Amino acid sequence: MDYLAAFKDIVSIMNIDYAGFADKCINANSYITELSKHSDDDTFFRIVTEYIREFHDRHVVLVPTSPKASHYIGFHTRRFENNLYVDFEPHDTRLHIGDAIVAIDNKPIDKIAMRYAKSLDPIIERQDFSWILSNATCMTLKGDKTIPLKHFNKSHQPDEEFSYKVIHHNIGYAKLTNFTNTQAIDHFYDNHLADMLQQPNLIIDVRVNLGGADSNYFRLLETMVNKNCSYEEIAPKTGFKFNDTVRNQKNWDKQLRKIMSVVRDENVKAMMTTQLENLKAHVGQGLISMPDEDESINISAHRNPRQVVVLTDNYCGSAGDTFVLVAQHLEKATIMGRNTMGVWDYANVAAQAYGDYILYYPIMRADWLDDGKGINGVGVKPDIYIPWNPKMLTEDVDIQHAIDFFSRK
Repeated sequence: MDYLAAFKDIVSIMNIDYAGFADKCINANSYITELSKHSDDDTFFRIVTEYIREFHDRHVVLVPTSPKASHYIGFHTRRFENNLYVDFEPHDTRLHIGDAIVAIDNKPIDKIAMRYAKSLDPIIERQDFSWILSNATCMTLKGDKTIPLKHFNKSHQPDEEFSYKVIHHNIGYAKLTNFTNTQAIDHFYDNHLADMLQQPNLIIDVRVNLGGADSNYFRLLETMVNKNCSYEEIAPKTGFKFNDTVRNQKNWDKQLRKIMSVVRDENVKAMMTTQLENLKAHVGQGLISMPDEDESINISAHRNPRQVVVLTDNYCGSAGDTFVLVAQHLEKATIMGRNTMGVWDYANVAAQAYGDYILYYPIMRADWLDDGKGINGVGVKPDIYIPWNPKMLTEDVDIQHAIDFFSRK
């Protein structure tokens, strides 16, 4: 692969095709100069990652598609004060959940954070150091044990889970880790939605939810609405425009048709078909408004649950953000935990391939940005905020808060 040509094409996407092209402009000259001198796979991945991180939009990401291009370090961390804590079950067997990293390449975490300040979230507990660790050589654990970093030919994504159980005599607990896998999610609803509608109290756990298609949470809203309604009535009033460039029309057509192939709801399919037809009719016109089709999606109300707690965290984003935005304005629902990821202002993610990598980037821009609103980098604020601390790695404090909340009602 011609790494320099690929990077210049990525710069073109961010300047022309990216939904936020008019809002954000990052000078890529220094990156081009460096890649011209050192054109190899590792340098390409590092430079692209640093460049797109400056946009502060987690919908823009470079993902390896081949094991040989993997830069996954085998674990994920969360920052608390000046330590990074392993917060998911690691593939790197040298580590365990709760292990604390105090230095990267012999530099303290706060010094590393200062070095990459323009690319890291200003809020400490929301900072993602994975891409920094993937380009480092060693890390120091609490207790002064220094070990080399490794790369693993595995996905860095957490395992999918769509589950439901009763955790108390009158409290149901549902967990959905994405809204992407349409078939698995439909199976979840077919097997569990009726039981969820029997419980007076329900916890919906989307603390880890990597997004997907809004249509995959429509049936979940039946647990929260007080009266029958269309989705349009309760959807976030953000307004959106598509950046209908030639590249985006081609990439989004391919992306949406994959989704349509597994969608069962004919109203949702019709909505997607209309969207594709409109994009084709206006291709090359840049940012265009799209007709609202949400009135054809109906949400049924039920007596139970009477109360719903939605658990949220920084690992809930994209369609996860939207779901929480909708729930926040429904009377039955209380949002509890920490702010969501906040990747909704620029949405509908298209894909562009480059050898062993795919660049994902959004092509739809929220109108509410023109009014100084938006949630990118901020997320949806919970009704009840629960600060994160390392104790939560071994004890589910959030669920206990939810149980206590129901007992007080």
